[in-house]
Amino acid sequence: APAPAPVLSLAPAADAEASVAALRQQLSKSEEELTASRFASRQLEEQVDGLKRALAEAASTITALRTQLNRERILRQHAASTHALMDISHATDIALLEARLAELQSLGARRVP
Repeated sequence: APAPAPVLSLAPAADAEASVAALRQQLSKSEEELTASRFASRQLEEQVDGLKRALAEAASTITALRTQLNRERILRQHAASTHALMDISHATDIALLEARLAELQSLGARRVP
């Protein structure tokens, strides 16, 4: 009797195809996650750039405000100094006028017999 023909099993091939399909699905999912991660990374980079610009603008604004505050402080000091000088000038003018009046009065008193 002839030997029975060997029965070829398709199970290993089916298992290999299932493994390949599972690996392809896993690869596809990993690629999607990578794409999503790159997109999120770009968004974060844009946010960081925006924050850097906002920080630079804030620093510039602070510098401008400090400059303006110093300028206003100098103007107030100048105004106070000017006011004090005017007070001194007026006091000096009054003192000179009083001295001149006293001089004229003394001259007038000498003329009267």
